[in-house]
Amino acid sequence: EEMSFSMMLGIAIGEKISGDPRSMMRSIMGYGVMIDHHLPCSDDQLASLMDPMISGQDGFCSISEFITSKKVGDPYSLEAYLQVNEEEQLVMSTRDMEMKIEDSLHQISKRITLYPGDIIGIWMDGIARPSKPGDLIECGISEISTLSIQIKDRTAKEDP
Repeated sequence: EEMSFSMMLGIAIGEKISGDPRSMMRSIMGYGVMIDHHLPCSDDQLASLMDPMISGQDGFCSISEFITSKKVGDPYSLEAYLQVNEEEQLVMSTRDMEMKIEDSLHQISKRITLYPGDIIGIWMDGIARPSKPGDLIECGISEISTLSIQIKDRTAKEDP
């Protein structure tokens, strides 16, 4: 059955966040790239996944290595790309994301406390793309963090 996915900026929390907007960016330990895989659902259900409190509850995520905030520098100066089967699907700057990093962290921290080691994903462009067995998905951010996965059909029998 066909699934969909979204590219996300991964945020690794390094200090407790409990709602103070002034501490949001200082609390970030590092950045990476994530692919949020969505289980099959209706268009209405898929639209609701933009809510940072709902996204990730419908499937699973693939996560790259994380690079320290110090090494990244300005998180709004990063360039992101996404390819599916070597075809370009997205090229954008993190400054053009649907929701700003501190706004996402603030929205989440109004409901829950974020602790060191927590990982948050923020949608890059808010678009869910279809995926099917055999697809090769590759994404990255400014050559500091890349992720490449191939979608496999778990129902197909593998050759010995």
